[in-house]
Amino acid sequence: MSSTDISGGYNLYGSPMSIPPSNYTFSDCGVFADTDGLTYWVTSADHNIIAINHINGGSTATVGDRIAYLSLGAYEAPALFKVGSVYFLIVSSKTGYRPNPNKVFWATSLAGPWSGGSDIAPTSTNTYNSQSTFVLTIPGSSQTTYMFMGDAWDSKGTSAANYEWLPLSVSTSAHTATLQNYAYWKVNPTTGVVSTSSSGKRYEAEDAHMTGRATITDCDSCISKRSVHRIDTGSNVTFTGVEGLGTGERQWMSLHYTVNNATAGDAHVYINGEKYRVGDLNTRAGHYATVPISVVLKRYDNTITFTSEAAEANSHFEAHLDGIEVLDGTEEEIEVKV
Repeated sequence: MSSTDISGGYNLYGSPMSIPPSNYTFSDCGVFADTDGLTYWVTSADHNIIAINHINGGSTATVGDRIAYLSLGAYEAPALFKVGSVYFLIVSSKTGYRPNPNKVFWATSLAGPWSGGSDIAPTSTNTYNSQSTFVLTIPGSSQTTYMFMGDAWDSKGTSAANYEWLPLSVSTSAHTATLQNYAYWKVNPTTGVVSTSSSGKRYEAEDAHMTGRATITDCDSCISKRSVHRIDTGSNVTFTGVEGLGTGERQWMSLHYTVNNATAGDAHVYINGEKYRVGDLNTRAGHYATVPISVVLKRYDNTITFTSEAAEANSHFEAHLDGIEVLDGTEEEIEVKV
């Protein structure tokens, strides 16, 4: 497609493209600009092959000679970037709408040989339920940050189809690229520095009022070494005296909880009596231990109630709550993952 305006007005241009020299069709694709000024077309071509081709410039851009033909496995969603003299290629396995552990390969030349195939995140997380699309290089005055930009697919086409943007920790000596899983983070585009923490006030679940089957248990991974378990349908954990901005502006509050089965039900939160399904506020709900939500709070004496509801009457669903944390600052001042 082509347009004289980058923001819109695109129209189909030319005949259907194929990848030379074999005239393969392709699916997922991307563009990589090398440090020498040359540009490349990176595709998931037929026969499950990642192909890298020159882009010929001039008045009409065309796909040129093939530089690399990577028979690494059945991969798609290529995201190619360069750190120093090392090229890194992140790919996803072909598993439909189901996420999988994305891999990273490396080479010192685009032509190869390509090596590696290590996971960019813990295997069990399935790349935090996302698939690679692009790695954004942010060169700053203090450091260069590499940002993984992943799609969080949803086969039903609901709001759960979101994005997973995380900074990458890259080692050119170990030839690894690893996602840094921060619930709260932002990058300064001038300096390139990533900041990951914000001040706020924490409220422990064991200090709240509990009803139903909710009970306090030991928790080695929790900050206070205790948490509230067995929060099922009809069980509540209520925090009173919670402080907020009180300005009418939205701010971030994080819920620190896990569930026994993310598909068996939903966590809910009441904010001063108004009920919200946590999954409607953040698609990470049920899949991550820290779930930020955007709320409006009074200055003093807010009441926050955490509960859960099973999807079906006979299904077993319960949550385990470590605590909540209200962050200082407005929604715009803090970047989070939703």
